[in-house]
Amino acid sequence: MDPVEEFGGITVNAWWHRVVLLAFILPAAACSTADYSKPVNDFAAATDKAQTALSELNTQVTEAYRQVLEKRILSGEVFLTPDDGGCQVTSQRCRLIAVDKGNSREFYPPRPPLARMTQVMAEINLYAANLKAVVEADTASKVEANVNAALGSVQTLAQTVAEARAGAGAQPISIPQFATPAGEAINWIIGQYVASVKLKGLQNATGAAKQVVHDATELFMITSVFASDVPKADLAEEVSGAITAFREARNESNLNKLTQAADKYDALLVSAPPQLFKSLGAAHDALAENLQGEPVTLVTAIARIEAFANEASKVAKILEDLRSLKVDKKVK
Repeated sequence: MDPVEEFGGITVNAWWHRVVLLAFILPAAACSTADYSKPVNDFAAATDKAQTALSELNTQVTEAYRQVLEKRILSGEVFLTPDDGGCQVTSQRCRLIAVDKGNSREFYPPRPPLARMTQVMAEINLYAANLKAVVEADTASKVEANVNAALGSVQTLAQTVAEARAGAGAQPISIPQFATPAGEAINWIIGQYVASVKLKGLQNATGAAKQVVHDATELFMITSVFASDVPKADLAEEVSGAITAFREARNESNLNKLTQAADKYDALLVSAPPQLFKSLGAAHDALAENLQGEPVTLVTAIARIEAFANEASKVAKILEDLRSLKVDKKVK
């Protein structure tokens, strides 16, 4: 064969030159993709834990507010009435409305105040799970499908965030789909090709999601400030009770209970829900910026993801403990 003979639209020399270059370049891409496997998996796991924590926080805030309304209803400060036109034979719904003396009206039992935020968190969690599926995919077509699944969840998240910030009908940014890069001679070096597609897919997905996730975490931080007052009040009450018990009987058991109650409350104050969601945003920002080639090292991204994971575990554990404490009180 002539050294300059055409082969597949390019000369043999040019074709061979590409193959040689790819032999050196693509192992680096594969290595880079492998480097991202653990931080992406850790981010997905931490996001799942954060969703659990937020869901529990929403439950506890709702229950606490229901108790406040219940006391006001029983004392006569607030009265209950069927929703306008409701609870009749021909009605479509039968819901109760709590009305105070200033004619302020709300449903009873109260609607979960963090319902929109739990929806946003579920969408971020789905996005993170799709990123995890990208790094675990073993074919280019699976990578493409998982990247587009991630982008689809980002588009849904963008709509939810836009509506939360500006009301129903708000128009979010448009997230384009991802297409597998054309392979040419690269297609026959399957492992390296899949790795290169994964890397491009992660870059595409995290780049599209960066601002949307950042906006979502800002909403979380604002909303969770007031929501965290509920577990603070409960834990402060636990510490106060433990102090009283210890003063009345200075024994080892009461000392341990006081120490444990104080440690639990201190952990919440240090790792309150606003801090959790701030760390979520910082972790995703660092991962996205590193993938986009911005001056953030992978070591920094990993450290922020680990910090986010630690915050998620702490807050989830505190809320679980608080739930157990309330159950114990009811049993007694």
